[in-house]
Amino acid sequence: MSLVRVPKRFITDHDERALPTPTIHKATTRHFWIDSADPHFLGLLSDAEYYASDAQDHDFGARALICAIDQQLGWCCTCLTVNGPADTRCVNCNKRRP
Repeated sequence: MSLVRVPKRFITDHDERALPTPTIHKATTRHFWIDSADPHFLGLLSDAEYYASDAQDHDFGARALICAIDQQLGWCCTCLTVNGPADTRCVNCNKRRP
């Protein structure tokens, strides 16, 4: 189990739309801790990527969720490629990592 701390805003919106949502293991005022191995984790990321795209007017915190995951797991905020901990740029899209 690899718990990831993510902002509440997008997960709350995702859940309110009755979409499968990862199990929340811990909650604070502003964050949830979810398991990156949860079967619904990749669905959440896919939904966040859709809302974070430039074509969307409202991202509902999707960019913040994706960037939080990037910082903790090494996934690129732009293309969701998994990068090594020493990579300062995404190996796929060459975007500078936080």
